[in-house]
Amino acid sequence: MESAATEAVTQMAAFGPEWLFAIVVCGLLVFAVIKFIPMLQEWNLQRLELQKTEAEGRHEIEVMREKRKADEEASREQRDRERSEAEGRWAAQYDRAVAAQEKSNVVIEALKNQIEVQNAQLMDSKANSKSMGEHLANIEKMVSTMHGELMK
Repeated sequence: MESAATEAVTQMAAFGPEWLFAIVVCGLLVFAVIKFIPMLQEWNLQRLELQKTEAEGRHEIEVMREKRKADEEASREQRDRERSEAEGRWAAQYDRAVAAQEKSNVVIEALKNQIEVQNAQLMDSKANSKSMGEHLANIEKMVSTMHGELMK
């Protein structure tokens, strides 16, 4: 094997030192490629892992965003339901207050009418009492006059 290597070197020496330099350069290139390919593969794996991690992170952020939007929507719907219930209670309370006010107005009007009737009856009673008082005064006068004549 030594003789073959020596003979190959001898024959190449005839062509000049450029061939030896070219072979060394080719050997270095092969060595560099052999070392570079695993580094390139490792770099590609790291890049793919990083892209996968970023995609998972984006997906997680998107899921959290969707959850937050769903929570906000549920909260908004809950507030709307509560507001609607409150407005319904307010409307019912207002209706009850209006109905109570109308009943009060009817009762007050009835009381006014009753007071007017009682006042009219009182006036009639006063007039009748006055008339009866005058009639009694006339009777008393007649009795006094008769008594005075009888006593004479």
